[in-house]
Amino acid sequence: MGDAEMMEAPGNAEKGCGGSLRPSLYVQWSKEDDDWSVDTSPSPRPKKKLKPLLYEPATGPHEITFELRPPAGETWKFRSLANGGPISTQDNCDCHDLKDGMNSDQLQDPRLASDKVLTVTNANDGSARLVRYKLHIEGAPSPECDPAILNGGSGNH
Repeated sequence: MGDAEMMEAPGNAEKGCGGSLRPSLYVQWSKEDDDWSVDTSPSPRPKKKLKPLLYEPATGPHEITFELRPPAGETWKFRSLANGGPISTQDNCDCHDLKDGMNSDQLQDPRLASDKVLTVTNANDGSARLVRYKLHIEGAPSPECDPAILNGGSGNH
């Protein structure tokens, strides 16, 4: 899927109280570690954490919602479609080799519900693989956020 196929609209993510999207992962900057924290719960003092998400074989597609939580006073936001999109993906590569754009068929249908909420569909289909992804965050310090997903695939391979 190319960047032109991304949508800037709310997805089918689960709804929490008050109708807002309930994030799967919180994306925060750790000032102490000078790196990113991607975790299942927010923290007032995040620590570097980029553990891969693990999906078992034959469990089918899953929605993943990322909520960006910049430090107080910062106006960071996911990169807009006009500037290249909020996420890049590639299978079975080293994080340093990941190219810009949607280069994996596993993360699909990226959509921005707001400039701080991104939802994608993880197909978890076909062969088992490592899906490397990079979150593009405007105004944030480098490096860009680059965790990974370990997909078990369809279980048929």
